[in-house]
Amino acid sequence: MFVDSFPDFQKDVTSREQIVELQEEARRAREELRVLTKVSNVLLSPEALRDLQTVYRTIYQQLKSLLPIDFFAIDRYDQRQEKIIQEFKVEDGEILSFPANKALPPLFLEFLGQEEQALIFYSTQEEWMRIKAAMPRLADTLENDLSLPSGRKPRSGISLVIRHEKEPLGILTALSFKEHSFERQHLDMLIAISMQIAIAIKNASMYSELRQALKIAQESERLQNHFLMTASHELRTPLTAVQGYLELLDTFSGTLSEDTKKQFLSNAHRASEELGLLLGNIMDASRIDQDKVEMHLRSIRLLDPICTIVEIMEPLLIRESRPVEIHIPDTLYVIADELRFRQVMLNLIGNALKYSPAPQGIAIRAESLTYDQLTDRIPLTKQIAPLSVQQRYAVVALRDWGPGIAPEDQQRLFTKFMRLNRAINSTQRGAGLGLYLCRQLTEAMNGYIWMESEGIPGEGSTFYVALPQSE
Repeated sequence: MFVDSFPDFQKDVTSREQIVELQEEARRAREELRVLTKVSNVLLSPEALRDLQTVYRTIYQQLKSLLPIDFFAIDRYDQRQEKIIQEFKVEDGEILSFPANKALPPLFLEFLGQEEQALIFYSTQEEWMRIKAAMPRLADTLENDLSLPSGRKPRSGISLVIRHEKEPLGILTALSFKEHSFERQHLDMLIAISMQIAIAIKNASMYSELRQALKIAQESERLQNHFLMTASHELRTPLTAVQGYLELLDTFSGTLSEDTKKQFLSNAHRASEELGLLLGNIMDASRIDQDKVEMHLRSIRLLDPICTIVEIMEPLLIRESRPVEIHIPDTLYVIADELRFRQVMLNLIGNALKYSPAPQGIAIRAESLTYDQLTDRIPLTKQIAPLSVQQRYAVVALRDWGPGIAPEDQQRLFTKFMRLNRAINSTQRGAGLGLYLCRQLTEAMNGYIWMESEGIPGEGSTFYVALPQSE
């Protein structure tokens, strides 16, 4: 009787085991759905646009409740730098700190380019077999150094590429100190979550770019408003001077001496020239921004346009007893637009005289340098524009003995509408476009401009203009 009923009993036990398995699978499915729902809600929240670290922490906490994770990491791929930047790491429940923008070794980039975008390994040996087959160079690098920050060795884990459509955005890694901790269903779940992480990273990136664009637009609007106020004041000042001298001549012509009349006319003429320079800078800066400035590059003797500008400034130099030293070889030629180069030198010499007290003079020198000599001369803190390695350069150095410019102000000096606080509060006129225009024109002639100063009053500043040398 018992023997006859045993098969039925066995079937009943098997059925019960199957029911238990189905119930366990259903429970796991509910937990996975709960985790996916929680992660989705976090990734879709407004905070995800501003604080990815909190999002990563929530994802880890939710996954930890389901998976045997001892180490969890999300590393972001920076396409511009072509680096994988460490973003978020947790070991044994402790969030790890590391230097900002710390990158993984370059060989990890190989993983992003593999057809197999996810790796699940059940033991260290199995992982090496897989990596060696797909990424031999990476395997050789890691073979003796597969350890976590604590020094412990992972025994199983999952690593996959975070992708938005076909664009790689980073790497997600979950590791365990025990073997056989992960199953295929865990990989499927992490793949689903990585897709949501990709959307969050992409949205956060676009949000950051929009915020930066808004900041730039607001700063541009602020600068333009400041420029309009400054320009209207700066333009009105020389115009008022011209009108004033002409009115004096008209009203008191019969009582003024000839020398006084000539002085009034000279002053009015100088004020009109200053007005013309201000207007010219404004118009040329606008043309440059719209790429409408035409360059007529040809071989010119470097000394000629510099002497022309010094002659233009001669009345001021004589009146203020300012000496000018010029040490430029007669045989030094450059490839430049002569008109635009004169404009650069007019702005530079005008600034040197404007911001240094009379009777301090200026010194203008020039020399021929190779590319290597030039790049060695330019301080490392300066931003070097593209220059030709094969080209020799003629470098003009304009030295003044004014108050100098503080190092913290020098980086901003060649930007649009830029005027130092000292200049804004002084009686000297300017729209903040002169040095910006000098930089744009010099670089349009395939050259480079920079300045050096210790910011010590009386030591002054030296402005350098490098232009391609003509044989």
